[in-house]
Amino acid sequence: MEIDLRLMQASDYDEILKMVITTWDYRSWVPKDLVWPMAEYFLSDLLQKSDHIVVVTVDGKTAGICAGDVLDYTKIQRFCLRKKTAALGAILKQIEPDSIFEKYIQTMALDQELLLQSNREFEGGLNLLLVNGKYRGLGLGKKLYPELSN
Repeated sequence: MEIDLRLMQASDYDEILKMVITTWDYRSWVPKDLVWPMAEYFLSDLLQKSDHIVVVTVDGKTAGICAGDVLDYTKIQRFCLRKKTAALGAILKQIEPDSIFEKYIQTMALDQELLLQSNREFEGGLNLLLVNGKYRGLGLGKKLYPELSN
């Protein structure tokens, strides 16, 4: 068995998206027509905020991902991100009140508000650590996590 770590490539995206859908069991709580778009929004949002994205492969197949950021966001950038999320939430309330996507946006807004209220500066954050279930137990998460500090 060959295990490799490398930077994410666009060709990894679909397999990682499938892992997101499976791991968070999107098919059990998201309407069928929204499974892919919601998972894609979630994944692309996390990856867009990440400046270091590493995948682990097993015998050439994408088996996991670790994404994080060491970006030094200013307070005004954090404030603007919170405003952007709140605006999207307001739009969704008009278009699709009480939709699952609106609830997801509300969760994002709450996370951002809690970070703002902490009045602390963080040097970075872990945005996503995910290992395909069929590769669990191989220590892949332990290999991925330290890659954020490199």
